Amino acid sequence: MTVALSNDPRPAFKSSPASHHRNDPTTKLPEVERAVYSRLHVRDQLRQYYLTSVAPGLDTPDPLRHFGTTIPALAQSCHALSLAVLALAAAHAEGADDVETRDFVIVGQGFQRACSWALEPHLLGEESLALEILAAVVLLRLAVQLSGSPAVTADSLPSLQTFADAWKASPSSALHGALFLTALQSDIRLAWLNRQPVPRLNIGVCLMKYVCSHIEDPRIWHARAIMLVAQALRHCHGGPEEKTLDNWLQINVSSESWFDVLPRNFDAVAFEEGRGTKPFGKLVYQEGVHALAQIYYMLARLLMINQAPQGIRKWASETSRKLAIQSQIFHKIGPGIVTYQ
Repeated sequence: MTVALSNDPRPAFKSSPASHHRNDPTTKLPEVERAVYSRLHVRDQLRQYYLTSVAPGLDTPDPLRHFGTTIPALAQSCHALSLAVLALAAAHAEGADDVETRDFVIVGQGFQRACSWALEPHLLGEESLALEILAAVVLLRLAVQLSGSPAVTADSLPSLQTFADAWKASPSSALHGALFLTALQSDIRLAWLNRQPVPRLNIGVCLMKYVCSHIEDPRIWHARAIMLVAQALRHCHGGPEEKTLDNWLQINVSSESWFDVLPRNFDAVAFEEGRGTKPFGKLVYQEGVHALAQIYYMLARLLMINQAPQGIRKWASETSRKLAIQSQIFHKIGPGIVTYQ
């Protein structure tokens, strides 16, 4: 499957290298941040850090490796996207244990602000659906989430609906699919932390075209897990129309089938620890807890580990285990969860 770039019917992003220098948004940055930004070695280090430490997690389990290959290529002709790459790398590196982050922390907020300013002219009209702009927004959203002191508010960036609309316009584009699912993961993490539901989005046709038809394709299991977590959050924190017996039973059935036929080459859940296809083994849970524990385990693995430095990965792993073994799991997850006898 190839990415739909050249035959995309929508207007492409228009960029001129010369305009980058005339309207460079980094000229608006405070003096200290400009000084760090001007250090070429810092930018080179951040780009390399993105390729080695950030992109591999974002690309799991996508064999096309869009975040490690396609997006860096697009960033060469889109200044906003190049700034987004640097902003995300800086934010990710803040919590890493194995890099010298002093310069990264100083300049991280500056890259976020500069990226936001560079995006502003392109967020209105059809150009907002260009792949370069969508990719820049996805990376900036992640940078804001990972940053200890974000310089941009998430509310100022396009919503998840924008990515859904773009994907519906190009349902066969694997890159659109990767961008949407990454944006959805970002929203799911916020919804989980804030105990909020995730809105329903009619992207079923896109999901079917996103992956190959072969059942062993790991992308389909990754996408199913993400959508299952979104469904669980709606049931836990949504309105009365979401807290129905039918929805609950569907979550149970979907989660069980997800683990029962999990392909062996799917390595984003428990295989890194060698615990087999069912991370909780043969433990028996009270009715309802089993499915919900599995779903939140997916959340920790898929949405935290893949995009977080070592400290957050450790926290996610410990938290997921606690969710699996505590009898008071419903009180731990949050209010408004309906149990069925």
